[in-house]
Amino acid sequence: MHFFKNTTRNRILYSVVFLLLAAFVVVIIVVNSKGSKRDSNTDDSSGGVGSFGAAYVDGDELNFETIEHGYYSGIKESGSQVFRSSSKFEVFWNRHVMGISPKPSLPNVDFTNSMIVNVMRGEKNSGGYGIEIKSIVETDSEIVVLSETTDPCSYCAVTQVLTQPFHVVETQASVKPVRFRNSAAVDPPPYPLFILSYNDEVKEPYSEAANIKKHESVKDVEVLSSLQMMYVHFYEDKVPCAAKEILLEIVGNMDHFEYLEADPLEENWGPC
Repeated sequence: MHFFKNTTRNRILYSVVFLLLAAFVVVIIVVNSKGSKRDSNTDDSSGGVGSFGAAYVDGDELNFETIEHGYYSGIKESGSQVFRSSSKFEVFWNRHVMGISPKPSLPNVDFTNSMIVNVMRGEKNSGGYGIEIKSIVETDSEIVVLSETTDPCSYCAVTQVLTQPFHVVETQASVKPVRFRNSAAVDPPPYPLFILSYNDEVKEPYSEAANIKKHESVKDVEVLSSLQMMYVHFYEDKVPCAAKEILLEIVGNMDHFEYLEADPLEENWGPC
């Protein structure tokens, strides 16, 4: 009798576990299906700015015209959108220009021949961020929008205000699905500023600066007499490492001068 009860209880337990596993599999399938539909971004839809890398796409490059490109928007969320109708574009535009006075008028777009494409970075806590549509390519099966983002460098001065970088463009109409691909721009570090110091024995610092400037690679020399320092600017066609070697040679032939450092520091120059 106890054996029968235990067997029945086990069968019930196995059935419950099986049903739970089946329900879990169904949930996974539904979530993946929704994600695939969202990523297709085919018609008046939105999604996150892609991160696939704006590599070369084999196809025909489409012309596009910028409607608006800037850093301040009423839309704080990141995303990418395609508009093929005036009604849905108007809803977007009203959100985009919210808070601006006087309110910019809705751009005049002929949606029988054109469509609107936009990318948004979302709200950032400072300036220095940007996003730009670099090209739009049509393949046999889809439209690919290639965009590029920029971020402030660690040593760059930026405005301390909230920004919402965006780019809105008009391009020729198409019923093909639209896919967004984005890459991060890699900016070279700024050309270094070289810093020298001198001591009290230097009585004519401006005359010494003029002598340094005589070198064909030196663009300018600033004298900070109160700090007993000089800022040496080289022409940027000279590789930074080579410029430093030239400056060390110049300073080696001068009394009471010393090379201090460069801004940015040498480890931030990249390969020489």
